[in-house]
Amino acid sequence: MRAISLSLLLFTLSCAHHVETDLESGPIVWPPPPEKARITWLEMIDSSDYAEPPSGFQSFVWSLVGRSNPEVRFKKPFGVTSDSRGRVFVSDTGWEAVLVFDKANGKFGWRGRSGRGQLNSPLGMETDQRDHLFVADAELQRVYEYGPDGEFLSAIGAGVLERPSDVAILEDKAEIWVVDSALDGIATFDFNGQHLRTIGNKGAAPGEFSHPTHIGTLPRSGDVFVADTMNFRVQTFDRDGGFVGEWGQNGDCLRCFSRVKGVALDSVGHVYVVDAAFNNVRIFQPGGELLLFFGEGGNLPGQLWLPSSIHIDENDRIYVVSQYSWRVNVYQYTGAD
Repeated sequence: MRAISLSLLLFTLSCAHHVETDLESGPIVWPPPPEKARITWLEMIDSSDYAEPPSGFQSFVWSLVGRSNPEVRFKKPFGVTSDSRGRVFVSDTGWEAVLVFDKANGKFGWRGRSGRGQLNSPLGMETDQRDHLFVADAELQRVYEYGPDGEFLSAIGAGVLERPSDVAILEDKAEIWVVDSALDGIATFDFNGQHLRTIGNKGAAPGEFSHPTHIGTLPRSGDVFVADTMNFRVQTFDRDGGFVGEWGQNGDCLRCFSRVKGVALDSVGHVYVVDAAFNNVRIFQPGGELLLFFGEGGNLPGQLWLPSSIHIDENDRIYVVSQYSWRVNVYQYTGAD
């Protein structure tokens, strides 16, 4: 992605509430024409019908009993991730479970709704190369691991975690990194659940945290990026936990944050940062150079209302949870020149 000029960026920011949202007039893109589109809004996920659209017969049967199709809708979505099978997982603290959308096979399901591995307050999630799902549960003070078919496998973090909020899987190191907002740090574990170390402590100096909430990295390489939410910045660490750099501050400027939340990386290493107060996603170079933003406040297609988390799959499809519009917006990074 080529960095856009400061003048164009200022123009784009000033026109944030005038992004075209009439689908009949063409695709919703950022930046707006005549610039080359880098981000395109594709669709939204807002209920089980995304994966299991009702058949004509199903609709007929439900109409006979005077009821609509029994779709499952979000209550309070928070986290989002996907796996190699194309399934999309959305944690929902209202349902106290993870909703599973398998559109390719026309299936909808759950993780952690009952039985062993039952969840209470699921937040951030990640999958590994085996399609194992790892879910941070803030109230149960654990990270829960489920197999590719939904079977509960293990709970990680007993006696270590206090309020885990997000998870990253470092495949090359066989490590699980867990952001804990109560610990003001990152607890790391091996794949057997053994606690290895905790990175950081409370404070505002480099390498310290104040209520961190989200973490993002590429699974097999590169630095790790952490949303240091109440310090209004993103911090960068190498894969051994060493501090690399930071950017951001409180305020209203191009590199300022107000409620920094989800962090994710695309296939070429751009860093996407969600800000819940600005209702948008900003895209940075790894060193903090701002390239572009997308999204705006509202409830129309492509718009965001209190976004919380972001995930980018291997095909550069971008999933952003919009909590107050009870949906996941799906976008596509269309690549550089």
